[in-house]
Amino acid sequence: MTVTGSDGVYTVANENGSAIIDLGKGTIYSEDYRKFSDMSLGESTDSPSFVKDLGEKYEGSKAATLRYGDYGFKAYYDEGEVYFPLAVAANIFMGTSGFMMMYVPGTPESSPSVHMINNTLVTGEIKIVTPAYRAGMTAMAKYQRSEDMVRFNYDNLCFYMDNFYGKVSTAILGDDMKTMTLDTILKNSNDTNLKQIREWLLSTNFAQYVAGLKGIEAYFFDNGHTTIDSVTGLFTNKETFPELAEAIAAELEKVKLPEHADKTQKREDLKKAREVAWPTAVSLGGEDTYFEKGDTAVFSFNHFEADLDAWKAYVPGSTNYPDDSIGHFMKALNKAKSNPGIKNFVIDVSSNGGGMVVVVTYMMSMMTGDLVETFDMDVQTGCRTIRTCHIDTNLDGKFDDDDLKKQYNFNFAVLTSNTSFSSGNMLPVYAKDEGIMIIGERSGGGMCSLMLGSTADGFFGTYSSFNAGGTKSGKDLEAGAEPDLVLIDSTTTDYSALYDVDAISKAMNDFYTKKSGNNTLIYIAIAAVVLLAIVAVAFYMRKKKSTA
Repeated sequence: MTVTGSDGVYTVANENGSAIIDLGKGTIYSEDYRKFSDMSLGESTDSPSFVKDLGEKYEGSKAATLRYGDYGFKAYYDEGEVYFPLAVAANIFMGTSGFMMMYVPGTPESSPSVHMINNTLVTGEIKIVTPAYRAGMTAMAKYQRSEDMVRFNYDNLCFYMDNFYGKVSTAILGDDMKTMTLDTILKNSNDTNLKQIREWLLSTNFAQYVAGLKGIEAYFFDNGHTTIDSVTGLFTNKETFPELAEAIAAELEKVKLPEHADKTQKREDLKKAREVAWPTAVSLGGEDTYFEKGDTAVFSFNHFEADLDAWKAYVPGSTNYPDDSIGHFMKALNKAKSNPGIKNFVIDVSSNGGGMVVVVTYMMSMMTGDLVETFDMDVQTGCRTIRTCHIDTNLDGKFDDDDLKKQYNFNFAVLTSNTSFSSGNMLPVYAKDEGIMIIGERSGGGMCSLMLGSTADGFFGTYSSFNAGGTKSGKDLEAGAEPDLVLIDSTTTDYSALYDVDAISKAMNDFYTKKSGNNTLIYIAIAAVVLLAIVAVAFYMRKKKSTA
């Protein structure tokens, strides 16, 4: 990274891009902020072996200005370097494939410590909550918070949420965040709970602070992506911290936090209902299954997973697929193809909580027999990115025209519920755009990529990031996909109707028969127009010739 400039205005450049830092104004400006802030620590970003990226196009500006000075932060220049407070620097360079730095303050019994985690490696608590990190947090919980850390920590949280949070409309404060800062919302709200939460976040009392984190998370709840207080479970454990846990509970009794439906339990209930409905379903690996009845086959899976290393080692043309979602999908397709009576194929994401977008693009190409476009909106800059990719749908190791056709001649449908989240929501929304049938219940949202974040005193969490998935028309994905056939709704407790393959089969046959009929009428209409045009031209030429 290089720094050039003088008199308080400096250009900071790295291998990705550059930004102008104005120490006097307290601003950072970059013409392509997302590229400048990309800090992936050298991890490979190569596409999987079955994907060929065909490029990106952009609509709107990629520029952004961060007004860090508005939050009371100072940056300094010294001997060719620009310095920011650690937590602020972590925010500035945090991305969906970056890293997170966490600072845990020192106490009379522990030294200050810094912890770093690569965002792409967050697959479980054990990789983040190391013994050293836990020890530092445990020591911190025994003491009052310092006044300067209280203020800095609050301002840092506001800076992060104002500039990098995805402003998800299903969160209670999501829409407000589109026009107001977090501090303005908390200070000026008519909701007394929010005023209390602000007081807690600005308290030197540790129990009140933890209550504030739990409170603010309830107002940003978006079904799974945003968990601001990922560590507070440590302090609410009555066995580990009996007095502190009791004090936190006492504070929380002062407010009535918003209640949210527990979709975790519904997801488990859906799995049980599916097992009862399809007792002869064949395991494809893990929890993924294949079931067929009559003219309809169903592939069910609960996570979008791709073993990219295994796909690099995959032998083109082989049916020895990697043990992941795509491999299991291919096995299911081949099983269905081997039965000449199967004409409908259902991708069941009714209990799917999301995962890797590359699996979505693969499945979309297999259903459409075409190139795949994905659409992302940068909530911070307003720039829309359209990416096009070519999928090796016949897995022969080549990217050619043979990929651009349906490899399996089925009528496809996607089975959904409101627990179909993130990528589990993205697939049915994209499928709906392509005229593929959606069955079940409106899918459950989750439009943003996941991003890590850390408070200035070491509490880490996950957040809906600035990178929001969208549709061809420019809308976000949060509203979910409206089913063409509704089988259940939010009041349903008996989910057997969702897995009634006979009803699904009939609906699919009717849907695609009607669609085929509509297409036929369109073709006839086009042919008629062309024929009339030919007759009109012939008539005109004959008339012109007779008058010559």
